[in-house]
Amino acid sequence: MTAIVEKERCIRFRNRTIDEQIEAELVANQKDGSFQYTYPIIDEVRQTSRFDAGIYSETFKREEYRIKNYALGWANYKQLGFSVGRGQNLQLSCIGHSIYSDSPKPNFYRLVAPTDISEFRTVEAFRYLGNMRDLDLVKKGDVIFGAEGFCKGRCVILIDEQHRTISNIHGVIFHPNDGSMMRGIFLGCFLGYLRKVGIVDAIGAGGSGGSLAIGYLDKVPFPRFPSGVQETIASLYHNPGEPPKRKLTLESFVAWHREWNEGLGIWELDREMKTLQRTLAEVQELIIEGKTVTIPI
Repeated sequence: MTAIVEKERCIRFRNRTIDEQIEAELVANQKDGSFQYTYPIIDEVRQTSRFDAGIYSETFKREEYRIKNYALGWANYKQLGFSVGRGQNLQLSCIGHSIYSDSPKPNFYRLVAPTDISEFRTVEAFRYLGNMRDLDLVKKGDVIFGAEGFCKGRCVILIDEQHRTISNIHGVIFHPNDGSMMRGIFLGCFLGYLRKVGIVDAIGAGGSGGSLAIGYLDKVPFPRFPSGVQETIASLYHNPGEPPKRKLTLESFVAWHREWNEGLGIWELDREMKTLQRTLAEVQELIIEGKTVTIPI
């Protein structure tokens, strides 16, 4: 349990560090000039054709200015080489009857819905869906971005090969056209930053958390960070790391995992944490049933 808690703490620390490094890069590399807020003029309203959003607020304008005033420029997701689409529509009228499960089943799809994504760029728990049809799969390197409700703006970047994995229509899928894992990770990390500073909420429309149509994403600015900066930020999310060379024992269990945590990214920390959680649950079940427990080292 101690090892599990420490991995969770490391995930939250890496997640916070990602946002801090993005903000530090933006602040340190601003062009000349300073932000001055002005109320919208009628031409601006005509151009956006929107009164249903917070895009005219001082908070939104300040954060947008900081991105667009970045010294190396900015671009939208299309200019950065990404395609975008919705996840699979899982309604009965679209795909027929489905069976849901909280545990894996043969030939079921693994489901990653935005409601399953945490605030720390991880998937809290996978669900599984059985359906006879060929559904739209997500791929390695894709970014799943929550576009509706109170989980709007949460995202996860898929690092490993994905076997029969899908999202739902409430998720927007960003795919790097050149297959670049590093650029995909950075885009996903920056989307999470946009949620933190309120840009995602400001662009969204409607109540109960609102929604963010794909058409609105054309207006979202992404800074053109140097490749080295993008790689540094991406390494906080994905970094395999080598486990300690010394033998793992019960006595050294926590210290061994603590040392390994130092070299892992969020994706790997979450993967190992879930492995430990499964092991813990299995051991607890054996104890409850009064069975002999073999320490899983």
